Amino acid sequence: MKKIRNKVKLSDLYLRDNKLVNCSKIVDRLTVDEARVLLYIKYKLNNNLSRYILHDQEDVHDLLLAKLLENQVSPDYNLDVLMVRKASSTIPSIYFEWVVNDLRKAIYVGELIIKSVIPIPSSSKNNYLEFIRLMLKFNFPNPNDDNSPIQEIDPNHALDIKEVQRQFLGLREHYYQTKVRQVSVKWIDENNGDQINWLYNYLIEADKMCLRDVFIPSNSAEQYVQILASLDILPVTPNTVEFNVLPLKDGKVRLAKSIRGYYIKTMKNAWYAKVFHKDKAVEKSKRQITTTQDNFTRLNALAKRYDKSPNKIINELIANEYNELEWDVDIED
Repeated sequence: MKKIRNKVKLSDLYLRDNKLVNCSKIVDRLTVDEARVLLYIKYKLNNNLSRYILHDQEDVHDLLLAKLLENQVSPDYNLDVLMVRKASSTIPSIYFEWVVNDLRKAIYVGELIIKSVIPIPSSSKNNYLEFIRLMLKFNFPNPNDDNSPIQEIDPNHALDIKEVQRQFLGLREHYYQTKVRQVSVKWIDENNGDQINWLYNYLIEADKMCLRDVFIPSNSAEQYVQILASLDILPVTPNTVEFNVLPLKDGKVRLAKSIRGYYIKTMKNAWYAKVFHKDKAVEKSKRQITTTQDNFTRLNALAKRYDKSPNKIINELIANEYNELEWDVDIED
């Protein structure tokens, strides 16, 4: 915090006394996050945001310095302008740390950003969270507005801190009110890699996986989080879509209460059906008997002789032999 205050004093010093400072030395003192924010502001002021990308950490400072040297204006002055805009027109991190410190919430907010046609580069966890942190410096997420889920901040105007607080409190309240409840997904075992991978692919095939082309999970734990975030995004409003029907045991169907409820229920049913059929196949395989080729030929001859199936011949022989034995002790069937 002391470092930031010193930079503000440098900026103020220039504005008051017109004393220039060494631009490159100040740029070198910036953190990667600070340099990225200034570079983003520079692109935005030049109406060139479409060309902005999340540059590698080792390149950010050099790129910022190159941008400051682009025109005939003093680079110290250019840097001073950017620092003033950063101090007055970007959202303080304290309002959205609760988002970027939790991958599930960050994926949820990222989906709102995608809906606003703001491109997000495909990336793994760390780079993705860095990008979301940068976007939240300049944008209010508004999940209640489907037409405009992201409200952009104008760097040419001072920030209304009361509006910032109202917007992010609203986002937090909306998220905790609408996120999927644990009781609805307690059947998902986050430690079962086979189940997580199957559910992940299920949502992709259903076209309900949020950020499927943006966030790249590196393990099943991150897949699990992305699954939950995808369910968080699904609407919980009363369902009126005819195809979202759930089959009942008596053969009838009923309309799912919500699109989210429909996908959770059908996904759960499909998983349990898969597990049931797998268990039956394993149990059946345990009952299989292997014979030599000669005995298999003899078994078919017996079946033909007595006009019975090979399975029935084997079972009758086993039952007859078993019943003729005299057991000295009890055995478990």
